[in-house]
Order: sequence, then structure tokens, then C-alpha cells
Amino acid sequence: MPRVAVVGCSWFARAAHLPALRQLSEEGRVEVVALCSRTQPSLLEAQRVLGREVPTYTDYAALLANEHVDAVDLVLPTPLMDAAVRQALLAGKHVISEKPCAATVARCSELLAAYGSLPGDRSWSVAENWPFKPAVVAIQNILKARSLGAIESIDFRYQSAGWGGGQSWRASAEYRGGFLLDSAVHFVSLLRLLGGGIAEVSAQVGWHPEAHVADRAFADLVYENGARGRFTVDFTQPPSAQDPYQLVVKCTAGTLKANFTHSQLLVESGGKEQLFGVPDDPWVAGGVYPMLRHWCEALTKGVEPSCTPMEGLKDVAVIEAMIESGRVGRPVAPAVLHRQLNGCGIQIQAYAGLSRFKPQHLVNATSVADVRTALREAASRGLKVRPMGVGNNWTRYAHTSGVAINVTGLSGIQGIDRQRKTVRAAAGTRMADITRALAAQGLSLPSLPFLTDGTIGGMVATATHGTSPRWGTVSDAVVGMTLATASGDLLVLDERSDADLMRAARVSVGLLGIVTEVELQAVDMKWARNVRIDISPEDFVRMQAVIFNQYEHVWVHWVLGKPQLIVQCLETSPGPQEGFSPYVQNDAGNWVLAYHHAVPLRPTADTVMLSMQYGVALPRLAEALQVIGASPFAAQHAGREIELKFLKQSPASFLGPNADADVVLFNTYWPTERAAVDRTFDDLERMLQALDGRPHWGKFHQAPRVDELARIYPHWGRFDAVRRQLDPTGMFSIFD
Repeated sequence: MPRVAVVGCSWFARAAHLPALRQLSEEGRVEVVALCSRTQPSLLEAQRVLGREVPTYTDYAALLANEHVDAVDLVLPTPLMDAAVRQALLAGKHVISEKPCAATVARCSELLAAYGSLPGDRSWSVAENWPFKPAVVAIQNILKARSLGAIESIDFRYQSAGWGGGQSWRASAEYRGGFLLDSAVHFVSLLRLLGGGIAEVSAQVGWHPEAHVADRAFADLVYENGARGRFTVDFTQPPSAQDPYQLVVKCTAGTLKANFTHSQLLVESGGKEQLFGVPDDPWVAGGVYPMLRHWCEALTKGVEPSCTPMEGLKDVAVIEAMIESGRVGRPVAPAVLHRQLNGCGIQIQAYAGLSRFKPQHLVNATSVADVRTALREAASRGLKVRPMGVGNNWTRYAHTSGVAINVTGLSGIQGIDRQRKTVRAAAGTRMADITRALAAQGLSLPSLPFLTDGTIGGMVATATHGTSPRWGTVSDAVVGMTLATASGDLLVLDERSDADLMRAARVSVGLLGIVTEVELQAVDMKWARNVRIDISPEDFVRMQAVIFNQYEHVWVHWVLGKPQLIVQCLETSPGPQEGFSPYVQNDAGNWVLAYHHAVPLRPTADTVMLSMQYGVALPRLAEALQVIGASPFAAQHAGREIELKFLKQSPASFLGPNADADVVLFNTYWPTERAAVDRTFDDLERMLQALDGRPHWGKFHQAPRVDELARIYPHWGRFDAVRRQLDPTGMFSIFD
């Protein structure tokens, strides 16, 4: 549980942060151990809000010297913020700082670069509560459901008179962003969240007559998702009584409006209106509690919070782009005002904390423009690049000491074509979200992977799969794809593209570029029921053709030393039958196959779940069972389970496990002692390699050599030719 000190006890800290931290403390999620402010009266009032006495400080340096403080929550005026953040990070504290993180893009960038170059493992988050506001979460859910269709425009208007020039730090000429930067920056965060980023602004900006700081903006926006919009923020006028809605999102099949002052949403569709309120979302404190809860949970788990300083910098860049556009009288792209490569302030955890690495730079991409800019900057510096998702990859070559580009922020269903039975999704979209969206249309992918929390970009790049002798991998279902290549350009591929390009891109292992969007072929969702067969290995080999003909999905549990295999099967039907269920049947996006292990999994604090998998040509199944079953490895691990999965041959890729033959996949998923991770499966791996087995690109195994890849993949040369064409300098290479 993190031990947190609150620094700055202003009205906002007392109205929003301290009540939220008090609740989190009562829930056992955080311990508030200190308060710091310039004056004693504010400290006394803060203790009253907190509901208990804690040590207080008027000296910030003394607070940072307290070894019982793990993290600081900085609720300070913006001109003081960057220095306070820097001091806390240098003192080894985790930080969450109110927005904006600094007064200008330049100062934000300097601070971000300093954070990224620090040794150790401490995190800095920028406190943006708007993505956590219940009304904003409800808006996202409505838009994600796509009942309103695709977004066409996003407009925002806010008026509030009475700010005046009396608040000294906001009225300082050194703080030119003024009221726009202090308040409107939160609205920008909302718009970037909905529009996938703001690509361009054309603005007129008004200036306070006495303080000479920005207090009005009238801007036309172009969003990354192709939508357009109008942004009107005026701190010199009272709110409009005629139209109370600050946000208007027009879609192809309806309109969504939001009044954040009164926490109300209005949905207009099909000639009908639906008005509903959103509880527990006050204007000032709305979203602060869930934001701080997320931050505390991230610190407890040792992962990076979602409100990254780079996201804070992007919001400042939009405000600064408006000011610049007003000055020069032409459109300005916010992305040109800052760089993407700003170091990496944290260690990144691989699967289940199996290993950690700290790249030179970490880019949390939330738009395609982020990816392209990062690639161009990496190319100019001669840096290696690796894509990353949610961290479900066991392989060590998913790591990099150069640039890691996290694409989980590129998320969302782009469209479902019911007639063609296809779905388009951004690369960071989770498989569960795709499965749910297809199921709502009576569709599904032909065969689903067992884990649905991974990103579709990562699953495609590594040939992730289910287990069906009639279908292949998720990669085999790809009919279109967009890649950001080493040059930073976008390469759009579909079934009309060069055949070798498509076959290479479907299973690229991140060697061709960064996948930004994928289009998948779906099928009408079937109905299915579970069937269990207990059978000897010899009889299974003899009866496999009959079993595969009768059952669409087959999953075998082989307990080493046991005489019988446990075979789980799915019998499918095109429509409902007694005893059958829809292939996809729950909100988790899982399939109906009864998922269980013959041997209970009992991980402990000293173990980690480890999965190694190799695909062997199906005609060698009997040989593989005999070799492994008679080995010292099987005797040593008697009672442990090896899973057998099956895939149909597909010519769709060069590097898929089933690229030129039907295959059986030998998979382990064992609690393994952390100290023994690198040697537990050595003997099994050697046996599978001797059977010309192909390693699963997303699971644990020794990194293959190029000569080994050329031996086990007959078309490796054709893949490598595409690789060298798209990445002539080896930016994405794991070999050279």
C-alpha cells in the first residue's frame, strides 16, 4: 500500500484530492502519511477534511527527506509545478501532479526528458481526472457500442464569466496560456480521448486586457479519426441559457450531447431522445476518486499509471497550437511542437513479472501520428524499435534497449461490415472487445485464442491461435492491415496487395513495422456443446481423422505418466439445438469450450506461470508422443500436463506454425520456480526442435538463430526479402 503525502492544500486539494484520498485510505488502498503547505491555516483545514492528524510540513525539502513517504500528490500552482516534480523524482518519490504539468510545451518537454533519464524505478503521472469522470466513461461506452454509428464531428463549448485578473499566478505574463491552460486543458483531454487525438487546429485567441494572458479561444479542429469540430472556450462570458450542452458528438446514426455541469447526457437517434443523469460526477471533484484509485493500484502493482506525463504534454501542445495558430493566422499541428522520444522513467514488466527491462525511450502511443513521429525520431537517431502491448509475451526478444512503442492506446472497433463479415480494429484493441462486437452482430472469428485480454496487433504479429483442426491462427483471418514502417510512412495492405507482402505481414513478429490497424474475416457464429473423450495416446493417433471430422475444436490434455489422454471437443451446429450454446457466450469474450486443466495449477509467490510451445507437423504426432513420453523429462515431471492443440494448414503467412502443414502444438503452462525459468524446459525444447518444431512467437523459448529459422521455415528467404525491403537499416531487427 503506497504511503502518500499531499503537497499543496488549496481549495481544490480540499474539495477533490483529500476527500478522495480519505475514502481510499478507509478502503485500505493508500496511507496518507503527511501534508505539506506554505501556511498553517491551510494545513489545519486539510487535516479537518482528511479526518485525522498526520505530520505536517511547510518545508517541501524536509518532506521529501522523509523516508516513510513513497509518493507525493502535488496540487500546486502551475508555475511551481515543474520544479516540484523534479525535486520529488530526484528524491526517489513516485509523483502524481495536477495539470498542466508545466506552463509551456518546452518546459514540459524538459521535465519529461529529465524524468526519462533518471536511474531507478519511480513513476510520474499527471492528474487528468476527465477520462475518469463517470459522464465521460458513459460517453465512451455509448460511442463504443456503435449504435450511433461512426463519429462525424465533435464540438465543445464552455463559457464562464468572472475569472478576472485577481488570481495572480494565472494572470502572470509569464503564464501566457492563462485561463485556457489552467482550465481548458481538461476539455482538450476529453476531446483527444474521443477523437483519437487532435491532428490540426485553426484558431483565434483572445487576450485579457490587463493581464495579457489567453482567456478565449475559437478554434476549428481536425481529429485523428477524421472527424472535425469546433472548440469555443470563453472565460469572459456567462454560460448560455439557450443550449446547456457543452459537448456535441454527431455520428452517422445519431447525436450525443453532454452537460457536464449537471451531469446529464442526451442521446438522439431514430427520431427519439433519451435523457439520463450520471450520478456522483460533480463538476469539480468528478473523476478524481477513480483517477487516484487507479494511480494507487498502479503503484501497488508496480506498473505505469495510464495518465502519463506525455499525455499531459499533448494537451498543453493543443493549447499552445491554438495560441500559435492565432499568432500566425494558419493551421498548426500540435504534434510538431514536441518530440515523442523523451526517455523512459520506469521499468517495464514482461509477462507476470517474469522479467523487466528499461528501454532508452518509451512511447505510449495514443494515435497513429504518435507512432509515425516516434519512428521518424528513432530513425534519425539510429535507434532500434520494438512494439509492445499488454505484456503477455514471454519471449525475451520482445524487449529492447532502444525504443519501445506501446500501442495499447490505439484502441477501438473501426467498423463491422455485416455483408462481407469483416471487422476492422485499431491494433491496441483487446480481443475480448472484438469478440463482443462481432457477437452482437451474430458473428465470431472462426477460432478464438484462450486468452482474450491481449491486443489484436500483438496476436496477429505472433500467430496466436485457438485449437481447431479445421481453422488456423488469428493471423490467417487477416484480410487487411496497416503498418507504420521504418520511414514513418503508412503501408496499407489488403487482399489485392502483393502476395508476398501480405504473407510476410500477417505474421511479422514486429520485424516489418508497427501494426496500427487490422481487418479480420469473421464467420456466422455457430452453436456448440462440449464433449469429453478419454482415450489412450495410441488410439487417439489412430482415431484422429475421425475425431477431427466430427468436432470443430479439439484440445488434448496429456498428463505425463498417465495411460489416458483427456480430449475436450466442441461439436458445432449452425443453429440452436438442445444442449448447445452460442460459440461466444459471455461478456468476457471467451468461447464456450470448457476451459480446465487436468492438473490443478497452484502458483506460489516463488513461482511464475510459464508457457512454452512448439508446433510439429501433424504426421509426426505419434513420433512426438513416443519420444517425449519415453524421455527422462517425462519421468522427471510425471504428473505434469502438456496440452496438445491443433491447427489446419494455411498458406496465408510465411512464419505461421501452420504455414505449410497441419500441425499439432505441444504447449506447457506450468507454475515454474523463478530461479529455474531458464532451464526448466531445456530438454523438452531440444526434443521438439529435433522434430523440426516451430516455436510460438509469443511464448517462452530460446531465441532462434537465423540459420535455424531458414531451416524450419521453407519460405524464410521470401519473408527476409520483404523485411529488408521495408526495413533496410534493421530498425526492427532482433538478429542484427
